[in-house]
Amino acid sequence: TDTAHGGAGDDDIAVFRIEEDGASLAHVSNLPAGGHWPRDIFVSDDLLIVTTERSDCVTVFRMSGDRMSSVLLQTLTDLPAPIAVLCV
Repeated sequence: TDTAHGGAGDDDIAVFRIEEDGASLAHVSNLPAGGHWPRDIFVSDDLLIVTTERSDCVTVFRMSGDRMSSVLLQTLTDLPAPIAVLCV
């Protein structure tokens, strides 16, 4: 199982693997956030959705199976300071 964490100052997303013991993490990769100041992220299967507060956009990526790279699928722009992803 993988988890991700946004690095606002670095403008990237750090991807971690949850180790088998369930108590520790292993760094897998850093992926670009697609904008400045990633504020919130949502991961669903191989999709990574990132709000970038200071770029006024939300980016959607498809992550590779090994989580070492990603491909930009879509950028939603003109969204003033998005701070959260809400999936219903």
